[in-house]
Amino acid sequence: MEQVNELPFGITRKKEGKLTEIPNLAQFHDVKKIQEKFKLTLYLSFMVPDFYETLPPIKEIQMFRPIHKLFFSFLLLCVCSLFGLISNLLAASPELVQEVMEGKRDTARASWWGFSPDDSTEFLQAAINSGVKTLIIDKQNSEWITRRLFCVSNQEIILEEGTVILAKKGEFKGTADSLFTISLCENVTIRGEKQDAGKSAVLRMRKADYHTQDYVQAEWRHGLNIKSSKNILVQDLKIEFTGGDGIYLGVSKKGVPCRDIVIRRVDCNENNRQGISVISAENLLIEDTVMRNTNGTAPQAGIDFEPNGDSELLKNCVMRNCLCEGNAGDGYEFYLPNLTERSEDFSFVIENCVSKNNRRNGFNFMTGTKLGSDFKSAKGTLILKNFRSEKDGGGLVFRGVMNDFHRVSLENVEFIDPGINAERKAPAIRFMASADELASLGGISFKNVSLRLPKGVMAINQTANSSFANGMVNVKGEINVSHDDGTTEKIVIDDAWLAKYFPVKNTKKLPVLPLETNSLVPLTPQNLESDSNLQNVPPVRLRDKLNILFYVKKGQKPNFAIQYFQVGRPAITDMPLIWTTPSGKNLKAGSLAPKQTTEIELPAAEETGIYVLSAAQKTSHGFRLVKSNLPFAYCAKSLELIGSSSTFHFYVPKGTEMFGVRINGDDGERVKIEILNPAGNVCFAKDDIGGSEFFYPEESEAMAGGIWTIRTGKPSNAVFEDFYLSLQNITPILVTSPDMILRNE
Repeated sequence: MEQVNELPFGITRKKEGKLTEIPNLAQFHDVKKIQEKFKLTLYLSFMVPDFYETLPPIKEIQMFRPIHKLFFSFLLLCVCSLFGLISNLLAASPELVQEVMEGKRDTARASWWGFSPDDSTEFLQAAINSGVKTLIIDKQNSEWITRRLFCVSNQEIILEEGTVILAKKGEFKGTADSLFTISLCENVTIRGEKQDAGKSAVLRMRKADYHTQDYVQAEWRHGLNIKSSKNILVQDLKIEFTGGDGIYLGVSKKGVPCRDIVIRRVDCNENNRQGISVISAENLLIEDTVMRNTNGTAPQAGIDFEPNGDSELLKNCVMRNCLCEGNAGDGYEFYLPNLTERSEDFSFVIENCVSKNNRRNGFNFMTGTKLGSDFKSAKGTLILKNFRSEKDGGGLVFRGVMNDFHRVSLENVEFIDPGINAERKAPAIRFMASADELASLGGISFKNVSLRLPKGVMAINQTANSSFANGMVNVKGEINVSHDDGTTEKIVIDDAWLAKYFPVKNTKKLPVLPLETNSLVPLTPQNLESDSNLQNVPPVRLRDKLNILFYVKKGQKPNFAIQYFQVGRPAITDMPLIWTTPSGKNLKAGSLAPKQTTEIELPAAEETGIYVLSAAQKTSHGFRLVKSNLPFAYCAKSLELIGSSSTFHFYVPKGTEMFGVRINGDDGERVKIEILNPAGNVCFAKDDIGGSEFFYPEESEAMAGGIWTIRTGKPSNAVFEDFYLSLQNITPILVTSPDMILRNE
């Protein structure tokens, strides 16, 4: 072939009547390059008069030679206009895919299966399902738009630098639809290929959309949902704007935790519920990872270790060189009461980590016996080493850490300006107990711990009004404190200090009896003639739980009105109700609208007895029964109230040897209480109850029985919000009118 003049991209022109060859387009697998060739071809067809004559002597192309140049140019223009519709086909490389499927290649590029700027789900899932050992999701001119994706075992997925995988708009309507799911898999890696100063690969969802009326409100639309899987590596990714957690480690199969998990150099930003949630994991390492700006649905922490049940496992969980910053909840949160003595021991090491500018506490460690549980707390250890909290809404919280079960060690820990921007100033270090904890708390050591306190923040909730019924034991160490006025002090924690500030309370350790509704009947005869007229009822503001008992006669139509009100910042949505019959059937009872009073009318009762009205979902918000046409009662195993000035009555059967009333507030949220005997005399009165207080009558009064009264009210010197009432060794029921008393038959 004679020498020809070179044109861009290797295309050559005719010289002296002979044709040159042009490169075969089939050799290109890059859509961008093919686009450039089409653009060049179009340009040449207009600007180079004899360009069409340079086309190769292929029969299918030669047939166009008689066609006028302008028509040929028009034809090329049409082809270019259709390019956007067929680009995914041009990108695909079926011959290379075939080699992957035949086992001839152990590395592949996702674009070999195709790419579409509108929806690449089928291409990505097919590439994953190929089982290729290494799958590279290559960067395109736009995001990889996708619906849900599911990983397979024994595969490494590499996202090229700058690659963005974006949740498709209008999808993820299921409440648990996650972007990537790794379930019952092993040996899976998903990582970015970020170079120095390059752009991270991104997994991105559409959090704002999931809070609109087009979606059922939920907290489980995770970015990366890992369940009952082992040997998993997640590395060098940015995960943002999810409808749940950035990363979730949970279970697909009961009793099968996630094992041997490494999360390294991941940025979890602007997620809805948590940066990372750990439900069940063994041998977990999280390092060099950032969890920031979480907001949307409680708890809104940077990271939250929170098992759902005692079959789950949190063992050998290690965090190193991590940062939790700007989250709406805690920085580092641990909620472990769901683990019990039936669980394996938990163990955590948190070292070289930082918590900064989180709205709530820098470090919140909660364990102990779960309220109402028949099992003791799980055992376990926590090592917190080289940790710094800076300008968080609160400092360090230990709740339910018990000497007989737990060992906690703090070394080189610093809290700088805790609560400096908070409206309510909590102590920098708080020791707390759950509402019905009767064991001695403790088992904590402090070594080189320092506090730098802003104005109005005390070092420790060192008050005899603590929530510890049995005080604290085996807590030792020194805490160095710097105050905003320049003064310093050293707090030496030893047995004498504990006896002074956390003494053993006057508790008889009486049990909270189970509530057997099948045996309950009214103490006095009830007028239960059918009447749908609603009557106003005394105000009782319930927090978190709706659990109201109604005595209904067969044939009567229950009718009531309930207010559902918001507490705090968490979003509030419709609340379905459950109506449980005396025979144990759970029936739907309508739904409560947020921030409104909803009237509910149910069909006529088919049997006589105690019916229970409850909320179908967990919530942090509040309820108030406003009207009812039936007698009703509240379960008082641990009745949680919020800002409720109320009068309650309870029944003590004659011959009762002893009963007790336990009142629980909080260090920053307190209550005033009066207890009156059946004669109307005040037997107990105390203001500003911030921890656990107990009332026990004289033995003769207990034996005499009768109807007793509790009055709750606003404290004189504290915030009036959350508090608990619990009845011990008698049927745990409170009513707002003596004529609604229920007793066991």
